[in-house]
Amino acid sequence: MNSEELRKYIRKKLRAGYPAGELENELLSKGFEKETIRDAMNNPKHQWDVSSTRKNMLAINGACLLFVTLSVAISGLDPVISGIAGLIAVAVMLIALSNQKTSHKA
Repeated sequence: MNSEELRKYIRKKLRAGYPAGELENELLSKGFEKETIRDAMNNPKHQWDVSSTRKNMLAINGACLLFVTLSVAISGLDPVISGIAGLIAVAVMLIALSNQKTSHKA
């Protein structure tokens, strides 16, 4: 397994929620050097993915806030429409947040 394949393997396992310490021990038992494993775990590409996810979360949250603001403005503060818009926005933000938490367990 070359270094790029190792990085992909580690990233896939970490995203699936596999504990980093157990993953490191598993790879050590397979004959990988500790330095190689740590380099692959601290891959700048993986860190870029995390910041990219944060940017996506900001965009999703901003879009939800805009959606609620516009629906309240259009509805003339109709409590039913603005309440439904608020619930939809909260649901989207919670789904996005839960996806972010499960995607980056380490």
